[in-house]
Amino acid sequence: SEFPQLSPAKNRAGNRIYRDKDIELILFIKSLLYDRKYTIEGARQKLKEIHDAGLPYTDQSLLQTGLPEISTPETVIIDSSNEYHQFLKKVRDDLVSLLNILDS
Repeated sequence: SEFPQLSPAKNRAGNRIYRDKDIELILFIKSLLYDRKYTIEGARQKLKEIHDAGLPYTDQSLLQTGLPEISTPETVIIDSSNEYHQFLKKVRDDLVSLLNILDS
């Protein structure tokens, strides 16, 4: 198979048994190749990115926007209690945003 993620189970006779998740993956691959004009290698890479991010293949928004950008951590020096609270609020807001992305 061109896509290692697609590995349907087989019955005793050796025929492939496609489950709903296999069909969803096939339709996602088809969309990448025919609608979004990905190459086979590009589609493989996109599937790997989605898998590594722990996202479902059924999330059609992945086709529209791609994977969410993840910023690198930054070093923060905090001098006062107020700055500390502001920093924690920003971290909390960022985590809530990330949770909303994962839930959608």
